[in-house]
Amino acid sequence: MRKRSLLFYVVFIFGSSLFAIKGFTWDMGLPKFYFASVMISILIIFLSMKTVRSPWKLSLAFPQIIALVLAAYSCLTTLLLLESLPDVFPVSLGYAMNLLLFVVFSVLISKDSGDRLLVLLQIFIVAGLVIALDALFAFYSGTSLLWGTESAPLSRGNLASVIGNVNFTTDLMGMLLLPATFLVVTKRSVWKRETLRRVFYLVVFSIFLVVILVGQTRSVYYSVIGSLIFV
Repeated sequence: MRKRSLLFYVVFIFGSSLFAIKGFTWDMGLPKFYFASVMISILIIFLSMKTVRSPWKLSLAFPQIIALVLAAYSCLTTLLLLESLPDVFPVSLGYAMNLLLFVVFSVLISKDSGDRLLVLLQIFIVAGLVIALDALFAFYSGTSLLWGTESAPLSRGNLASVIGNVNFTTDLMGMLLLPATFLVVTKRSVWKRETLRRVFYLVVFSIFLVVILVGQTRSVYYSVIGSLIFV
């Protein structure tokens, strides 16, 4: 992966994950979504300009076509809110457009090589690891380093971290369990020292699992499924 592309994805992923550091804003949902949307929009514009200069092929699988149709349909259905709930329409349309952008992004990166996708996957996991460590530190100490909050130790609510909600934090950990598991068991060469890579992602898997179990949310089901697949 080129250094310029790598820098873009690092800013995109970490910016979307850690945008609310030190109480920058109380509403974590919108800033995170819209920061990611702006970054993806920049990527789409850049690729569109590149396509104009030279031919560029992109093959679509059937599940990707369904996802694109559903995302576009979600944008169209928000028009119904113009009459029934006009105050909600802008927010609903914003989230629907975000969904469409994220699906387009997933389609665009699907054409990349396996090595490049592995790099992206590891960036996502490292960003999640930063959030998980802050959440656990806040849980046991009562102080969040990233979010800047102080509370009683061993309080479940301390797991909110920069995500802004206990459920969101544990759901993120649940979604990252399977990629972490993959990076432990895959026989594909990822690092120069493969044993170190397996140990590192095994530890990361364990940290994600601990956050989920401490949170005692619906993500416990994710952790059980992830653990069974891992075993």
